[in-house]
Amino acid sequence: MQDCGYERLSQQDSMYLMFETPSVHMHIGGTAIFEAKPLCRTDGGLDIDRIRAHIASRLHLAPRCRQKLAYTPIQKSWIWIDDSEFDLSCHVQHTSLPKPGTNDQLKALAGHVFSQPLRRDKPLWEIWVVEGLADDRFAMIWKTHHSVMDGKSGVSFAAVLMSASAKDTDVKEAPVWVPRRPPQGFEIVRDEALRRLALPKHALEALRETFPDAQHIMELAKDAARAIRRTLDAGFRRCAKTPLNQEIGPQRRVDWTSFSIDEMLGIQKRFGGTLNDILLATVAGALHRFLERRGVHLEGLDFKVVIPVDVRRAEDRTSANCVSMWMLELPIAEKDPVRRLLQVCKTSHHSRVVHLERGLALISQANEWLGIRILTLAGVGVVNRAKPYNLLVTNVPGPSFPLYQLGAQLLEVYPHAPLFHDQGLAIALFSYCGRVHCGLIGDWDELPDLCRFVGDLEAAYQELRAEAGCSEAAHAQATASLRKRKTQSKRVHSKPKSKSKSSEKASKAAASTGSHASAATAVARSSRENAEPASSENDDTVVRRSPREHANSDSSDPS
Repeated sequence: MQDCGYERLSQQDSMYLMFETPSVHMHIGGTAIFEAKPLCRTDGGLDIDRIRAHIASRLHLAPRCRQKLAYTPIQKSWIWIDDSEFDLSCHVQHTSLPKPGTNDQLKALAGHVFSQPLRRDKPLWEIWVVEGLADDRFAMIWKTHHSVMDGKSGVSFAAVLMSASAKDTDVKEAPVWVPRRPPQGFEIVRDEALRRLALPKHALEALRETFPDAQHIMELAKDAARAIRRTLDAGFRRCAKTPLNQEIGPQRRVDWTSFSIDEMLGIQKRFGGTLNDILLATVAGALHRFLERRGVHLEGLDFKVVIPVDVRRAEDRTSANCVSMWMLELPIAEKDPVRRLLQVCKTSHHSRVVHLERGLALISQANEWLGIRILTLAGVGVVNRAKPYNLLVTNVPGPSFPLYQLGAQLLEVYPHAPLFHDQGLAIALFSYCGRVHCGLIGDWDELPDLCRFVGDLEAAYQELRAEAGCSEAAHAQATASLRKRKTQSKRVHSKPKSKSKSSEKASKAAASTGSHASAATAVARSSRENAEPASSENDDTVVRRSPREHANSDSSDPS
């Protein structure tokens, strides 16, 4: 073995370990569906050995995949150490559905996979390769513990297994890997003492980065204090109790659907807001139908969603969690789809103005600067007891161009988020190749009708689509108009490249090299420039008054 080596978990990464219980599994992941023919053997079966060899050849790009947890009782903290007994076959499982496998059977299998916790004495990830799907397809169900990575870094990890070129079919030779020796007790104590001595210096450097302009440091400090106060106020307000917010068990159900981005652009052109606002309004419409069917009185109900926001710097390539939270009240009592969307636009715009996510980011930074574990424990306790939100909705951007694994095209990908305490449903969104793929995960007992909630989502979306008059011709016209407006805005304001051009450029760059690393870079670039997560840094579309709003405006309408 090589010299001693280990990495300390950040306070935020450790938090996800503390959240976990036998009923609350803190893994994230997804279900990806591929065309099967390029990866089939001559007898028609899927070539699992080739797939495993390909994954093995890429693991050096994701070191956490060969590391496991170790606990240091003196410092009372978790560290990552190399797993000297790492066995890829334990992490890449192979199974099959009875041919021809249906989407419902695949969803049931994904629910079973996500009902099982990850073993903490092994690296915290699994991939299930599923053959037998109808229409010559196969699936990969993957899950990774949230302490290993967040949604955005998870996309980057998945991208290293992909290529932007269908011609990139060669399995590269896996680099030799030599595990490092785990640290001894005195080495950890020594390193921890040195780390604590360096904390004041690191805190000062971080403060200088946060407040670079000394002349305005007091104004910035006051602004930061206000952001933290608003964040704490929002976090300590307990949300309403609903059928979705009961005690959960360990078993999960999984379902999914998808929406056309071109159609959403047509809705955006008609009513304004952002694509993220349209998705949240769709969720609000689905909740209106679902909770009303469950007999819930919606008028005056304080229903909050929490939206993870990526706060890492553009140059940060680490897999560690770098996420803040953005809380938003949804107008689920509103029956009219357009009024509902306009209210979401107004509320989300206000939340961007007060920068709640900035307050959480500053609290998280202070936690790291001070190195005090009690803040992490307190944060976990507050969330578990106060329960300040009803539902988690996460939106992770993906590439607008197709990806391939050893020549097999990725057709669909549905993300799955974790369920927290007393949270029976979580919704994850991922944009890929012109569609927003919506993955839902629910508690088995609380949501026996999860498939009906998917129908509610689709019905709420169709309401908005119909109000916007999104016929096929309208989609094309709206898309062309929106792209033209973005190009004009770029010329005036010197903004980043438009989605279509930057994605095409990234795709061509990756295809020309034929390398998986290029695909990962292209995905990251496309995600940074083009996506629309729920973040104040990326949502710059202003809310415009629609023709319908002008016709129906009154004192309750958002402006």
